[in-house]
Amino acid sequence: MDSAQIKKTPQEIYHLKGRSHEAADQLYQRVYKLQDLPKLTAEQLAQIKDALDLKPVITVDYNKNDFPRAYRVTPSVAVIHMPNHDPEFYMLTPTGYNGERSQPADAELLSGKKERIASNGLFVGEHSDTIFVISGSKNGVELPEDYSKTSSLHSTVQGAFMADFNFFARKQKPALWEMGYLFATDLYRSFFSASFHSRIRPMMVEGEPHLAVSKKLPAHTPIGHTPISHELFVWRYQDEFDRAIGVAPPPMPKPLADECRKLKEINGGIECSPS
Repeated sequence: MDSAQIKKTPQEIYHLKGRSHEAADQLYQRVYKLQDLPKLTAEQLAQIKDALDLKPVITVDYNKNDFPRAYRVTPSVAVIHMPNHDPEFYMLTPTGYNGERSQPADAELLSGKKERIASNGLFVGEHSDTIFVISGSKNGVELPEDYSKTSSLHSTVQGAFMADFNFFARKQKPALWEMGYLFATDLYRSFFSASFHSRIRPMMVEGEPHLAVSKKLPAHTPIGHTPISHELFVWRYQDEFDRAIGVAPPPMPKPLADECRKLKEINGGIECSPS
């Protein structure tokens, strides 16, 4: 299926007003100790929770030819507080694969010019310092059973990643003759890397060396390596990116977990427990 046919929904921005503005301001004043205010009572906290509607949703990232990745995501509340002005609060709300999203009380869902102005203020920082009153969270979860590639909504839609390459994992314990060959090719690449990178790309994934080999080259398995599926390589590559930004990756799909275990038996060393 063409990526253009996949349903995508971007993160939405609400301008908090009325009850939701008051709720955000209550937290802002206390979190950043702008005033000496008493602690919030249980009743006040319940009112704030109700006004902001900070419900978690399950979002799904779509990757053409690879497995979708699901995350449990919560909204963020940011403030733009310019000198001599009252603070303005904005909620960044993800939309779930099933259309669920937070709906803060009395808030205005921004679009068009208003959305662009707010986005510039929040992310570009023009003439303002952006502070998060509530930082949203994002953690990987199992793909929902009722997820559908054709009818569900997706937070991101990406084309095929490095579709013109085959992937290979380096053996952890190569034979002696393979070790010599690997040393020689590594040394050669260090001097002639420019000529290699368009056809053969050494890549590190989760601390382990891999090779991406152009499909334009004759089909072969490089000495000292084991072929792995495009799906497994991309999944582990995305796992590494998630961990780098503090996100727990979603569980590895069973077909990939099975491949990973077989790879460990052949290759040794690779950690094959599901994400």
